Amino acid sequence: YDSYENASEKIVSEKFIYNVSGAEIPARIGWWNFEEKQDTLKSSQGNIQLTPGNVTDTGLITMQETLSASDIEYIDGPTAINGALHIQKGAMFKIEIPEDLSTYSFMFDVKIPDYSSFRSLIQTNPANNDDTDICINKSGAIGIGALGYHGKCLLDTWHRIIVSVNEGAPSIYLDGAFVGGGTTSNERWVLKSKGAYLFCDNDGNIADFDIAEIAMWDTALNDAQVAAIGVIGGIIVNFNHKNRRKLYN
Repeated sequence: YDSYENASEKIVSEKFIYNVSGAEIPARIGWWNFEEKQDTLKSSQGNIQLTPGNVTDTGLITMQETLSASDIEYIDGPTAINGALHIQKGAMFKIEIPEDLSTYSFMFDVKIPDYSSFRSLIQTNPANNDDTDICINKSGAIGIGALGYHGKCLLDTWHRIIVSVNEGAPSIYLDGAFVGGGTTSNERWVLKSKGAYLFCDNDGNIADFDIAEIAMWDTALNDAQVAAIGVIGGIIVNFNHKNRRKLYN
């Protein structure tokens, strides 16, 4: 109240903690947190374009102009500051980049309802005529046969998955911790400017799930940077030129 007994508007409290790792978090070249409901996705940071589409169990892709045309719908997210999308089986995104990338990182905040099927995360092949290149398997582990499967996504639980690819060699992180990956470069994990896909596979390794946030970098995040990004419920903000994590109650 002021001196005239006028009540203020509601005061919103926010909790801040330092990024104790001291790691510098690079700028994202693409970021979607689905906070604002829109039928055509716009990146909140960067110029990377996601275009919705559909893929059949035999790998046939049809691109769409809107989320609703792809049977993708908005749902409540894991926190008050970002919503989520329910990705129906067969719904996917094409990702458009200006040049091939052998070094990059993706972040996915996901929740799976069952272990009934593999669920593709990244498909680097523009023709989509071979298997997905990173997926969640029927046990909830993340990877691919040639890379091994690592970690475990629990059912009906939000998890943050980060895939960091350094010159064609992917490392997998689950909820801020390194769980496994490869050390040998492979053309398989190079993103192609002709088109790469998210949640897309050639022979039916797809199923419904929820996605609350997607982020992309054109650099390979390291252990300290992944730890600084943290788990679902925190986002990195710049404050006085130092990275801090902003946590919302």
